[in-house]
Amino acid sequence: MKDALWSRAVTVRDRRAADAMCRPFQRHLVLSLIGRDASISELVADSGLSMRALHYQVVRLVKLGLLKIASRTRRGGRPIKRYTAAAEVFFVPESLLTWRPGAVLERELRDALGRAHADGVLFYRDSAGGMSMRDVRTAPVDKRIVTDIWQILNLDEHEAKQLAAEIKKLVEHVKTRPPHRRQKKYLVRCALLLRTGDDLFLP
Repeated sequence: MKDALWSRAVTVRDRRAADAMCRPFQRHLVLSLIGRDASISELVADSGLSMRALHYQVVRLVKLGLLKIASRTRRGGRPIKRYTAAAEVFFVPESLLTWRPGAVLERELRDALGRAHADGVLFYRDSAGGMSMRDVRTAPVDKRIVTDIWQILNLDEHEAKQLAAEIKKLVEHVKTRPPHRRQKKYLVRCALLLRTGDDLFLP
């Protein structure tokens, strides 16, 4: 069953448009113009690209049907065009995905964790009696990695959904904090997976 968001979606049927939505910069450009419009000069200030490079990207996205011209205003010479997203929601079918949008971020995180090799692993029972493991490192740890938590938990379906909701609520709370100059970008990946056919860590 389609939810309210999906029911408003415009399906991307062109393979080149689908490829554009899989590329971080082009996808960000399209999504940033949902519900608003902006001129090329306004977009340049946010993108860091030159006027010429950004103009090329915007014109290409218009041709692919992902952006459209919202208005034209004449001021002396050429009319100033303002652009907006062609839809509020875009749906890209699985068959047209050249790669999943999060694949680049997954590789970045995986590579960073992979370089942080441990000298070994401690296996033990924690204070609650659960089986735990912890990496042992003597070499300097990559300071970019703030935390790396792996834990096998015994949960029923309700507890698992409650934990997922609490994690989501915490992340949403952090996202809404007022920005300040000391902030930097951190990559966060959270997932809960039901393990099947494996009772190794059950009491």
